[in-house]
This record gives sequence, structure tokens and C-alpha cells, in this order.
Amino acid sequence: MKQHLEYNDLQRAAIRVFESKERIARQKALIAALKDSGLPTKEAIAELERFERSFLEMQNHRVILSDLLAPDSYSGT
Repeated sequence: MKQHLEYNDLQRAAIRVFESKERIARQKALIAALKDSGLPTKEAIAELERFERSFLEMQNHRVILSDLLAPDSYSGT
């Protein structure tokens, strides 16, 4: 599997982690706006929780890719 990984895979993973952080920030802002307007937040909070779980998965994936692409872990075969 290692021989099929490339630095671009790690870059794409890092971009997805960054985009996920932005999505979480926007959702938190939406929740605050809903609260300020006296509107229900239950569904928005549930969505935020899904975003946060997804973020953790993406972050873990990026770490795994980083470890696999580390020079001392690459066998070159």
C-alpha cells in the first residue's frame, strides 16, 4: 500500500482537514445566529456534531498518511 501513496495524498488530506475546520466554524456561527434570533438549534447542533466527528476522522486519516509517507517508514517496494 505504501508504494501507492504520494505526497499529493497528504496534501489533499490536509486541505480536507482545513476545509472541515472552516465548516465547523461556520456551523458554530450559524448556531449562535439561530440562538440570537430565538430560533431552534437542535438540527444545527446535530449537524455540527456530525461535522466534528467527520473532522476527527479526517484528521486521523491525515496522521496515518503522514506516518506512512515518513521517510523512515517507506520501504520503497
